Amino acid sequence: MSPHRRFFVELAYLDESGSDKDSEILVIGALIVPEEKFTEMEVLVGAVVEELIPRDKQESFERFHAYELYNGHGVFSDLPETSRFDAISKLLGIVSTGVGGLSLPFIYSAINKKALEKSLFHSAKPTDVAFSVCTLGIERWLEQNCPDRYLCLVIFDDSDDRVLKKDMQTSFRTLRQKLGPPMWSANKLWRMHDAMYFGSSKDSAGLQIADLCAYFVRRKIAGQTDPRDFFSLIANQVTCAAIEPEWSQYPAIFVDKLNAPL
Repeated sequence: MSPHRRFFVELAYLDESGSDKDSEILVIGALIVPEEKFTEMEVLVGAVVEELIPRDKQESFERFHAYELYNGHGVFSDLPETSRFDAISKLLGIVSTGVGGLSLPFIYSAINKKALEKSLFHSAKPTDVAFSVCTLGIERWLEQNCPDRYLCLVIFDDSDDRVLKKDMQTSFRTLRQKLGPPMWSANKLWRMHDAMYFGSSKDSAGLQIADLCAYFVRRKIAGQTDPRDFFSLIANQVTCAAIEPEWSQYPAIFVDKLNAPL
């Protein structure tokens, strides 16, 4: 190999929306960020912080959380709705293909939790199912759109739930097995790094935007309306990980897609 040849990396930031008991729909989605767009994305998120958060509170500001920002909770409780909604528009605009947008794909999997509970797979965890389908969707998208890319790093929003993290790691390892003796097993995730990572959304602009995308994709699927139709800002970048044959075999479990499937 030439010493001047470089490897290209895609960063896949994953987050979920709808894991609470009151939500019928669970969405796990991945924001795909090419390495050359990473710094620009971080700068754009920082610019929104500078504009929205009062100067005396900027140093202590930790993160944009979709639910809190949309509903005016937590650190955003004293901010007017207009300012909060402007911030959401600008953050989602980073994903879009519009002026100032970085054209970042968002791949999602959505599960009808009640339908899953009533199915033959009622013992399966919705997060496990959605995560597995989402990662397979990332692999399919990379195969179709990034033939010259050599590596994708999966980063999931960290959680204090040790069981959830273990389940995610087990699912990932099932799909992306180690290459080595004694089995030298074939993989379904050929373009993935050999380990997935958990990152704090407080430290990651990518995870914060992934959280916003997952939140508004879930709201759109659930039929919840927004004053500014925030989903429309990212609609062209959103793709359903409709992995076959499961998608066609279990239509009650996998929620109808918003756009053309992979």
